[in-house]
Amino acid sequence: MEAARFKNVSTDYVTRKLCIDSFDEIWAMLTTGAPPVKMLFQKVGSDGINKVRDALAEIVNEKYGKGTITLRNTATVGVGSVK
Repeated sequence: MEAARFKNVSTDYVTRKLCIDSFDEIWAMLTTGAPPVKMLFQKVGSDGINKVRDALAEIVNEKYGKGTITLRNTATVGVGSVK
């Protein structure tokens, strides 16, 4: 931000967690709210979509098991002024 000539720059980190009941909920989030995923799906067709879903489900099950899935995300928040 300073390289872009903002003044009084400060940054902070904000961490949140999201608890999800099932893989199906993750899949619904990905397939309804992520434009890059929709573009990928247009290219790979229904067989590709099924392969992606199966592979992702396997990864999620290996990492989180069958219970509640808790995801954590940390964002860097920067604030500055132009004056």
